[in-house]
Amino acid sequence: MNTMKQQNLNGIEERKRLGLPVLHLTGWFAAPHYDVETKRLEWGTRLVSDAGDVTVSYSICILGRDGVMRAILVSNPGSLEQDIGVFRTALKGFDFMPGHRYAEFRSGDKRNFGDGLIAAEVRDLHERWMPHADQVLADPEMVAARHPQSHTRGRRGAPAEVVLRLLVLKHMRNWSYGVLEREVRANLVYRDFTRS
Repeated sequence: MNTMKQQNLNGIEERKRLGLPVLHLTGWFAAPHYDVETKRLEWGTRLVSDAGDVTVSYSICILGRDGVMRAILVSNPGSLEQDIGVFRTALKGFDFMPGHRYAEFRSGDKRNFGDGLIAAEVRDLHERWMPHADQVLADPEMVAARHPQSHTRGRRGAPAEVVLRLLVLKHMRNWSYGVLEREVRANLVYRDFTRS
């Protein structure tokens, strides 16, 4: 929510410049949730104009194996329930092509639930130090060259870049290895930063 509020603040000057009414994001109208029946993510934000009028921006994310599509309904609170019903009905036939739907995920696919969302929006959620660390860690000299036969000998392990990024995150947060593992598994931002 904090990132969305910051984006809203950044857009206020542009709306004024274009002569559009200013809308202030005040919080959730409907907290983010996963609809088990439709297998889609949904949430609603509450926007208030300078005149005090309330508007709801209701988003539905249609998940795919290779990305995400987002449909947005703008409504007023008084007719929102009815409008959402019409909105969901209109989106019933709207989906990814066969073979690209999230429901068709197969074990062994490299992509997973969060990846489509990560590609679209997680970079905006990085902590302040992460882009600087990314820049340093992107240097090929940071990770020593592997032995030519390392891919055929020994046990499989995490790539050196992933291990290095995990260690940087562990150090920055002063975590134990157990906490590091739990946090990276549960947090899309940490997974994106560590490339795991």
